[in-house]
Amino acid sequence: MAHRGFREPTTEMRTARRVLSLAIALTNARSPWPTSKVRADFYPDYSDAAFKKAFKRDRERLEAAGIVIVATGRSDKETMWAVDEQASYASDGVLDPDDALALDFLLLPIASDPAFPYAQDLRVALAKIDRAFDNVADIDRKYQEGILQSVEQIQSIRNNLNNLAESLN
Repeated sequence: MAHRGFREPTTEMRTARRVLSLAIALTNARSPWPTSKVRADFYPDYSDAAFKKAFKRDRERLEAAGIVIVATGRSDKETMWAVDEQASYASDGVLDPDDALALDFLLLPIASDPAFPYAQDLRVALAKIDRAFDNVADIDRKYQEGILQSVEQIQSIRNNLNNLAESLN
C-alpha cells in the first residue's frame, strides 16, 4: 500500500528501471552472463514464456537506444549474453554541452531514486560528465531557469493529478 504523498511505481517505471539496470549490469560485466543469471537478477517472478518475451523486448528497447545485447555462445547448455561493444558504442561520437545538460535533466530523477540499484554509480557518472563540460558555469542562466521552471510545472501538475486520483479513490 502506498503512503500518502507516495505513489507506487507504475508498470512503465518498473520496466524502465529493469531495462536500465540490465544495460548497466551487462555493460559493466567482465564476462558474458548466462541466461539463468539474467533471469534471476532481472526477471525473477516471470514464467519461462514471459521471461523470453520480456527479455527479447528489453533487448530491442536497448538496441533502439544504441546498446546491443547479443548471444555470445553457449556454456553449460545455456546461452551467454553480453553487450556487443562494436555495435553499441559510437567510436566517433561526441557529447556536447547541450547533450550533457539533457542527460542531467533526464537521468537525475533516476539517480535520485533510492529503489534504483545503480543510483550512486549514475550520480558519479553524471558528476564526471558535468565536470568535463563545466556545465554549472557555462549554462546560459535564462536557459537553465526556463528548464527549472518547466520541471517545477511538471511536478506541480503531477502532484495535482496524484491528489485528484487520491480524492477519487
